[in-house]
Amino acid sequence: DIEQQPYLSDHRIQGNVLFPAAGYVEMAAQAMKDLTGDTAAVIADINLLKALYLPEADTKAVQFNFDADSARFTVTTMPNGEQD
Repeated sequence: DIEQQPYLSDHRIQGNVLFPAAGYVEMAAQAMKDLTGDTAAVIADINLLKALYLPEADTKAVQFNFDADSARFTVTTMPNGEQD
């Protein structure tokens, strides 16, 4: 939500607001902290496969999924109005 996080509106590509890659890294770091209680985490081999463009006047819900067996995570968008 750009209104609640105004710094996001400064992160644009060709006029479109784009969720910053640092946001994905921060989600992964916080998940590791929540799982282990440790503040140190190593995050490597990040593949950003698709840009997450944010709507100007609406909220876009995302879901963070972590697989403890492989230590991999994915971030997906949720259909409008749906939250898990």
